[in-house]
Amino acid sequence: MELQKLNSVFQPEDVIDDNRYESLIWTERYSTAGDFELVSSDIAWCMKMMPRESYVTIKESTVPMIIDSHKIVKQKHSVPKIEIKGRSFESVLERRGSVISLPTGAVRAPWTNDAVKQSDAAFHAIRGVIGDTAKNIGGVSLGAQSPSISAYDAIPEISLVAPADLAMAGAPAWNSTTTYAAGTQVSRLIGADTYIYKSLVTHSNVDPAAGTPSQWTQLGKIAKVEIKAGNLYSTVLELIQANHHGIKSVRPPNGSSKTTVDVEIYNGADITASTVFDAKFDQFDDATYLLTAQGSTNLAYVYGGGDTAAERGGTFVRKNTVGPEVSGLARRVLVVDEMSDNTLNTPAIRTSRGLVERYG
Repeated sequence: MELQKLNSVFQPEDVIDDNRYESLIWTERYSTAGDFELVSSDIAWCMKMMPRESYVTIKESTVPMIIDSHKIVKQKHSVPKIEIKGRSFESVLERRGSVISLPTGAVRAPWTNDAVKQSDAAFHAIRGVIGDTAKNIGGVSLGAQSPSISAYDAIPEISLVAPADLAMAGAPAWNSTTTYAAGTQVSRLIGADTYIYKSLVTHSNVDPAAGTPSQWTQLGKIAKVEIKAGNLYSTVLELIQANHHGIKSVRPPNGSSKTTVDVEIYNGADITASTVFDAKFDQFDDATYLLTAQGSTNLAYVYGGGDTAAERGGTFVRKNTVGPEVSGLARRVLVVDEMSDNTLNTPAIRTSRGLVERYG
């Protein structure tokens, strides 16, 4: 297992010498974030070679991981050691909030998405928060989308990949006079419910509701799925786990001109591979130094209540009021959803609450 350092466009630029570290654990998961842990006594070299927020992979894998933390441990009568930990790249979605509006003078309505499956709603949640390029799925066009609240919510390092089993709730109604190519999706009203069907063969203009499995397959019924306000990554994981989907990151192939990581929600088993070698598990009972930005935030979206419509609303709280607004991977959003708190009834009070939550 060869640990490789990646550059800013996710291409290998160096090999981490295995003589420099004592143990390496590399675990890939698709139901939650994968992670790795490296332990070494060569602290200065490791910190220089693998700084926080840099990227690594192993030669046998297509998954990039981002380094979250450095922990320096000094045990009595022992040389100090460093633990370097990171997670698979899609975990950066935790730096965004799962909200698409900051209302003023009105109660924040729940964010719902018309979807067949929760995993479909998860895809649209990511798309709504960080934006996405135009796509065509099952003959249905999804236009390019900008981040809903701020252009700075975009994550330029991510290419969002549509799930292979995505059911398009916006598919046009089936028409008996239309010729449909294989893979085309249509909607069909049956009673009070709308169902999405996918054509299995070309020229399948038979009524999808007529029970013709050789012509159409039913993808499911459209329902409203709530996207809870909070941490975007946690919200997405909760949605995709509801129907046993996973999420994964795939870096560009070696030598590719592509400069982004594909982040994809997919339908499959929880595939976990873990490798450990030269592992030494010591008891850590003396000095410990943890260096990490994981869990930190630099701006907040604060929702508060009040007795009147004018008092209720949302407030955007920045770390600094001067200088450019933080963007990209450096942008870490906290959502404070307190619509039931009638004391958060002015922008100034909500700003104060946002600062307390961010620094608390």
